[in-house]
Amino acid sequence: MPAAAFFDLDNTVVRGSSLFPFAWEMLRRGRVTVPELAQFAWLNARFVATRTESVSGRDFVLAKALELVKDQRVADVLDLCRDIAPAIVRTRTNLAVTAEVRRHRDMGAQTWLVTASPLELAEEIAGLLGMTGALGTRAESVEGVYTGRLVGDVLHGARKAEALTVLAAVEEIDLAHCWAYSDSLNDLPMLSLVGHATVVNANRRLDQVARRNGWRVMRASDRQAPRVHDPSPAVPSTRP
Repeated sequence: MPAAAFFDLDNTVVRGSSLFPFAWEMLRRGRVTVPELAQFAWLNARFVATRTESVSGRDFVLAKALELVKDQRVADVLDLCRDIAPAIVRTRTNLAVTAEVRRHRDMGAQTWLVTASPLELAEEIAGLLGMTGALGTRAESVEGVYTGRLVGDVLHGARKAEALTVLAAVEEIDLAHCWAYSDSLNDLPMLSLVGHATVVNANRRLDQVARRNGWRVMRASDRQAPRVHDPSPAVPSTRP
């Protein structure tokens, strides 16, 4: 039975929000105002500094992203994602985490991005990192044009765990033998679902949860080798 490793995107694989470069490019194309970009930038800086995301901030970013693509051709947005994804991978990825992606891939495991960010952008980043694929939030389109609405819900919190359960059934993956990586308390449902959880650059509360559950704790930056607390034996738990 195949195994898989699942990676959160924002502040795990990439530093900050993957949507910020998207918004910057939309400013250049006249689809975002300078004040709106400034709010994007503030939320991105807060996200990086505190390693937390507020519901109001997340909802603002998502609502703005849906507004940006409304009435846009799907093909044009895909082209935009192809344009910006290489720079995101080149300048914003956490090299210690992408090394983990390669390690799991070399072990023969599937590797997936699992993110609330748009599926189109996530798939481009996953492809550039040599990953199996991506699960992300889906924007509705009709006849090749975005409507500004979602298909289903934002892939966030418990929705990530639900998506992993569906994927595991399709791919015949045993989640008890899988790995998950995230920086966020919001991803506790995903981290608790797999047999081997790793928290990356966690804030104090998530660090406490991880150590209580016997999860791997990874402190990583691009400037130094990662520091890892890897309990042995690791006993998976679902205690909040």
